[in-house]
Amino acid sequence: MTHTPDPEAHIPSSLFSAMLDQLQDGILLIHLGAEHPTPSYVNPALQELTGLDREQLLGSRPHCLEGLNLSPAVQTEFQQHLCQHRPYAYQTLMPHSTGPAFWADVRWTPLEGCWWMVTHRDITQTLHLQREHIMDQHHLQALMEHADAVVRVISPSGQTLYVTPSIEKVLGYSQDEFARMVFQDYIHEADLPPLLDVFHQISRGGERTQFGPFEYRVRKKDGEERWMSTVSRKVDTEMGLQFHLYSRDITLRKTMELKLEEQVRRYRTLLDLTARIESVSAPDELAVEALTFLLPLTEYTFAAFVKPEEDHVKLACCIGEDCETARLLIEKELPSLSPDGLVRRVGTFKAMFFQHHTEHLEITDLGQFSPSLAVLPLSSEGQLHGLFVLGQPASLEVSLATRRLCIAVADRVSLAYSRLLDLEKLQQAREETLRAMGVVLEYRDFETKGHTDRVVQLSQALGQRLGLDQEELEHLRLGAYLHDVGKVAIPDHVLLKPGKLTPEEWEYIKKHPGVGFEMLNHIPTLSRASLDVVLYHQERWNGTGYPAGLREQKIPLLARIFAVVDVYDALTSERPYKKAWSDEEALAQLKIEAGTLLDPEVVSAFLPLVVQEMGT
Repeated sequence: MTHTPDPEAHIPSSLFSAMLDQLQDGILLIHLGAEHPTPSYVNPALQELTGLDREQLLGSRPHCLEGLNLSPAVQTEFQQHLCQHRPYAYQTLMPHSTGPAFWADVRWTPLEGCWWMVTHRDITQTLHLQREHIMDQHHLQALMEHADAVVRVISPSGQTLYVTPSIEKVLGYSQDEFARMVFQDYIHEADLPPLLDVFHQISRGGERTQFGPFEYRVRKKDGEERWMSTVSRKVDTEMGLQFHLYSRDITLRKTMELKLEEQVRRYRTLLDLTARIESVSAPDELAVEALTFLLPLTEYTFAAFVKPEEDHVKLACCIGEDCETARLLIEKELPSLSPDGLVRRVGTFKAMFFQHHTEHLEITDLGQFSPSLAVLPLSSEGQLHGLFVLGQPASLEVSLATRRLCIAVADRVSLAYSRLLDLEKLQQAREETLRAMGVVLEYRDFETKGHTDRVVQLSQALGQRLGLDQEELEHLRLGAYLHDVGKVAIPDHVLLKPGKLTPEEWEYIKKHPGVGFEMLNHIPTLSRASLDVVLYHQERWNGTGYPAGLREQKIPLLARIFAVVDVYDALTSERPYKKAWSDEEALAQLKIEAGTLLDPEVVSAFLPLVVQEMGT
């Protein structure tokens, strides 16, 4: 049974909300796309910080977003960051509904689209300690030993002059160990360059005294990776310029933030994939699109689509950074594999995930190159349409979220793939039926066998030369199949007469385009453009044609194109009342009729086409 993709399947929403509810920082999720900010979630910590209830905080203009002392410069910088979709943080005095105002560290973090996470942290006590210096050394030492934050004093050269004892609780290093370390010893290598750039800018001077917060990853003494947030203050002391750094562990909040960003990204990707599925008309194109969407969201480094044909198995596509090696191995294996053999190897049509090559030896020889493998069958009603194969040269166990995502995409693609195959079969059946209607007329008329197929082929080639798109070519092709279907209403003594027709008999002949149009007009799958070929293919450039006597550009383009092809095939075909003309004679006649009976531009495009075919 096909399941609808669940983009949040990897983390239940109830658990996600519960984790946010446990944070000590006040959290607000807000959408800035509308005219006014629109909050959608607020955790209990923010209610406690502001003294406002949930309804007040979720109002159209929430008070918790307004500071009491933001300078015009900070407000301008803040608006610039919002417009540029960049994070921004500031410290401000915040109002409380019933009590005194408090100092807050406020950070705006962009998520996906117009969504932002706003984090509030009460730093009143921290600023009070920094500014008043009222605690004696003993109490300050005790506080620093048990605090979750770390305070450091460093010199402009980056040397640690002092670090609080809480460093051991937070990162596992003793004060002496950490004092001897430089940034490179504990900051994650990916976050180090931007932090060093910021520190050098701060050291160069300027009027600004407070910087940050800066978020970055650090390595604890035991190797564990944690996220830290640091605010830096530049202080002039008797001993010279110093930087006081206030750092706290934000791993829990950052993990939630990253999970939310990933969740939104996956959800957006699935929405994009669903929209793309609805616009794709070819099954194989659908499979390639799906793999292109899916691969970047997984831990795998290559993806392939393998599909059974009538008598062999085909590698339809292979993408990703390791695709070339995977392609060679797959193509080496396919010649010995039949469609039935592929079904036997898969066994069940359920998704399979492997971590070690010994687990999938019976399915593929990819194991030595790709121990980690996902095999996702695309199937419907017991029929295997193909396989998505995703792999990674390293042995790893993919996350549950990735497994669920792969299964959801495979289920969605299986359903759409089956639908597109059914549509292809219906279109093929329709085309064969329409062709059969045209071919049947050849057995009643004196037209040479193969007339229908010839005019269809030539009209398609001419249409391509004239720059028709695929939809226009299809309309032209279907019209060509049915152009003379109205002749079924012409009596045999008129249609099969070998000699010259009387005026009365000629009137019968002139009725066949209109009869054909009336016969076909009620078929819903036939477009007006195809019907125009049936109705107007006997119109002539100078207005002497029938049934409507249209002239020049008033004759539909597809009818003008087909008219040239129809005349050429009639001239070069043998009939009871005439011999077949040579190609040269027919082309000479087309030149004569160009601009009088036939569209001159269409004839000009058709002549080199025939000459090219004569030379092959």
